[in-house]
Amino acid sequence: MHKERFDAAEGIGLIDELVRLTAPPASEEEICSEGLALVAGALGAAGGLLLLRPGPDGPAAVAASWGKAPGHDAARAAEEVLRTGENLRELDVKSGTPGKAILPLRGDTGAIGAVLLARPARWNGAARDFTRSAARTLAASLRAARIIGECRRQGELLAKRNVELEALGELAARLQGLEREEEMLQGALDLVLDRLGLSAGWIFWGEQARGQLELAACRGVADAFVQRARTSGIGSCLCLDVFATGKLRFARNTTDCPRMPEIVSGAEPVPHACIPLRFERGIYGVLNIASRPGQVFSPEELAYLEIVGHHLCLSVDKARTRRAEVRRNAVARALTDLARSIGGSLDLEHVLAAIGDYARELLSADRCSIFLGDGSGPLRFAYLSGPPMDGLAPGAPMDFEALGSRAFPEALRRRHPLVVGDALSDPRSNPDLARRWGIGSAILVPLVARDRMEGVLHAVRSGPSSWTPDEVELADALGRQAAVAIENARLYREAREAVLRLQQAQYGM
Repeated sequence: MHKERFDAAEGIGLIDELVRLTAPPASEEEICSEGLALVAGALGAAGGLLLLRPGPDGPAAVAASWGKAPGHDAARAAEEVLRTGENLRELDVKSGTPGKAILPLRGDTGAIGAVLLARPARWNGAARDFTRSAARTLAASLRAARIIGECRRQGELLAKRNVELEALGELAARLQGLEREEEMLQGALDLVLDRLGLSAGWIFWGEQARGQLELAACRGVADAFVQRARTSGIGSCLCLDVFATGKLRFARNTTDCPRMPEIVSGAEPVPHACIPLRFERGIYGVLNIASRPGQVFSPEELAYLEIVGHHLCLSVDKARTRRAEVRRNAVARALTDLARSIGGSLDLEHVLAAIGDYARELLSADRCSIFLGDGSGPLRFAYLSGPPMDGLAPGAPMDFEALGSRAFPEALRRRHPLVVGDALSDPRSNPDLARRWGIGSAILVPLVARDRMEGVLHAVRSGPSSWTPDEVELADALGRQAAVAIENARLYREAREAVLRLQQAQYGM
């Protein structure tokens, strides 16, 4: 039982005890609970609440309670004290003892909270002075705890940023020596997972123009999904929809992916971050990082993953540019050599051999054949660079339309390069003929000089292949150069035959 009167000396001792209880490194929760218990217990209150505002304009919420907590009407009265800025409110005064007493906790810019006491049994002038001093002490302790907490958060954030910067530096160094995109993607994924302390991630990669995504890198992903993705594709996926439509322009948390149970196994749902890998020419892939079960990534973590994705895209783009430059230089030298080889020759056989051999090397083809003709009738097989093709002999006429191949007639009609990525499934190709000649994929280049058709250049790879736009452009350039050289050789041959006929006619006369 408390003695009835409260004296100043007791209050001073209690303030010292309150300072000790709420001094750093006490947290906000400890300050609220310990401080309220000391004040309410010392004044013999039936109950108490401590309300705190999260910010200057936010509503107050209960941070601690003691004894039999006051009701909603008392909490509303405390809100009114916070709003009006009163120093102390005593409610329901009976015989000099209030039914409730409310004291604001003041911060630098106004009230940050309030202490609400229900029926304090010991209430006099000294008690009022003590409660005001206790409120100031609690407010100062809370301000100090918030400052310390903010400093700690800033320190942790700074440390995290330093780790992220180190990771970005390591990523740049790791990617710099790599040329293959698959190695760059896997290296970036491994580094991100190691730095974030996570175990699962995967990258879908492709070209937006083709609307296709493939599994290019992964770690911690179910083996069954990896096997299926690499043999029959990734199937329907939110990433594929995002990739195809271009809806995703920023990193985001994904919690509703129906494929997650088969990608990352676990008893609890696993959110994951979905980061678009964007280039100036469009989206080329999606980086996915699985979080811990039930835990989404923070905005700062998403921003960091976006930066990682951006650096990865820059590195890939730089490597592509470097490879393209090397290839352009090599192609330019090869085209110069080809021009030098065929430019001074008017012998058709020499010209065809140079064109076929150079085209096979530059296009990385397994074989390269040349068919001559103006397109008005069957083409004539003229030259083959590479392994022989069953049933083809030099000079043999080839009616491809009759053979069931619509690719040659279409290339002649379009007068533009035509690509057959998979000769066994492309409807323009004859699969039996493709198997017989070992054609997995092909590019057909019409040879057109001065609006006259001279024939078709046919480059073949033994397996299915997606010919790149650079390769198609190179084949077209080869075709234009070859067509001019073939036309010159043809005109020379026709002129020489005409002279021979004239000489024979003169001799006959």
